[in-house]
Amino acid sequence: MILRKPSARKPALTVLSFGAGQDSTALLYMLAKNSVFRKLWAPNDLLVLMSDTGNEHPETYMHVESVKHFCDEAGIEFEFITSDMRFHKGNWTSLTDYFEAYDLVMTKVFNRACTDQLKIQPIYRYLNLYVSIKYGLEAEGGVYRGHRALVDFAEQNGKIRVLLGMSRGEEGRVSPDDQMAHEWMRLSVEKAYPLLWLGWDREDCQRYIRKIGKVVPPPSNCMFCPFMNRVELLWLARKYPEDFERWVGFERRKLKKFAHLGDRNHCVLHKTKTLRQVLADAEKQYGEWTLEQLEEYRFSHGHCVRSKY
Repeated sequence: MILRKPSARKPALTVLSFGAGQDSTALLYMLAKNSVFRKLWAPNDLLVLMSDTGNEHPETYMHVESVKHFCDEAGIEFEFITSDMRFHKGNWTSLTDYFEAYDLVMTKVFNRACTDQLKIQPIYRYLNLYVSIKYGLEAEGGVYRGHRALVDFAEQNGKIRVLLGMSRGEEGRVSPDDQMAHEWMRLSVEKAYPLLWLGWDREDCQRYIRKIGKVVPPPSNCMFCPFMNRVELLWLARKYPEDFERWVGFERRKLKKFAHLGDRNHCVLHKTKTLRQVLADAEKQYGEWTLEQLEEYRFSHGHCVRSKY
């Protein structure tokens, strides 16, 4: 069941899970500028968290810097969790670090561990430490293990409300609270979807951001996202050819490593067509488009819509 409105309780802490795309950016601006909306969804402490995948587009990193400045002026706590802060674990310090370590690359049929490892887990590891320090929690033995601080915080103050930027048309991404994989999360977190409550889609978010005089950021997705379409691939190859070539290299090494799998050794965007072959198809279909036309198209597409939260 989708939570379309906030629960009646007033959480002591609300966290905006920020992806730096259009949906979560609209949410941030509403929380900062609309007192009624803020009182409804984040009546007490508000914390904005984003975890770095290490493979964001340059435009996204520029937007993050702008958001940092905005939050500072608005008096909102914002933390961009980068790998040097040590909340990313193992070889998941970045998407490309993982590719390098295992000669792998994400494909449409590959397990989508990247969202969990690079976006979700670092946020909750950071949040576990944050609540223990911010709210003066004391662990038995002096050290919190796992996510125990989150559970202790919830026992003392109520569950943390986590706002997620799913908009109209993305209802399939919603994972109900009672289906959370981890017990600690079920005990400490209440997920909420304000854009679904508003009934807003991507265009509504863009319209609101423009209305308040802000620059609409590009959609948020990794540069090497296997769910992009041909237009977006053509845009990437033209705008960032060196990055495209690097992606081709990751795919080549993965195909070589798993050649013994035969037909089950899938390419990134297509079962049998390599990135270069898909790009050739894109050139045939959209080759006359200018870079400006490709960018205009991408502006309303290119979002990681395959992961549930």
